[in-house]
Amino acid sequence: MKTLTLFCAACAAFVFAHAAVIGEEAAKTEAKSEAKTEEKKDAPKVETQAFEFGKDTKHSIAMPKTWKAQENNSPMRLATVGVPKAEGDKEDAELGFFALPVGGGVDANVARWSKQFGGKDSIKSQKKIKTADGTEATVVELEGEYTAMAFGGQKPEPKKDYKMLGAIVILKEAEYFLKLTGPQKTVNAAKDAFEAAIASFK
Repeated sequence: MKTLTLFCAACAAFVFAHAAVIGEEAAKTEAKSEAKTEEKKDAPKVETQAFEFGKDTKHSIAMPKTWKAQENNSPMRLATVGVPKAEGDKEDAELGFFALPVGGGVDANVARWSKQFGGKDSIKSQKKIKTADGTEATVVELEGEYTAMAFGGQKPEPKKDYKMLGAIVILKEAEYFLKLTGPQKTVNAAKDAFEAAIASFK
């Protein structure tokens, strides 16, 4: 009887101890959840505007109101948008819109972009984002010394500490490319807004 009593007491102690651990873990999880919720509440809301682009077929994205359409001097582009520079950077970033009936697909374009940044090591991430029209965009992040494509025989000057966020959306009528290029700090600051814009593509 004494042995049974001791056994029951040990079981009870184990149960109480286990319950205490579970309670502590639950409290930690709840605290983390509350912290994330508070973080979201504190995050400033970005006001957006619809931006339409395209020739025969029109598409649009929702982008921050601080991003402004610029004069488009290149026949290769559908549109150009300026993204204000972050504090400390000397230049604004630029969002270019392109479309090709046959653009070579994802792999070929990612390889070409990486060459503009010095090679494969410049690719920092690659992921898929679901767009508003139900298609899937491939979004690539590249960093390094950037050399723009040469046109008209002019050789562009390489730019150090540059970054590109490039999105590829392949549709039946064409392949669309949205490329945000600029100083790393500026592009990093615009990354969330860029990904939200790609998600809004329709």
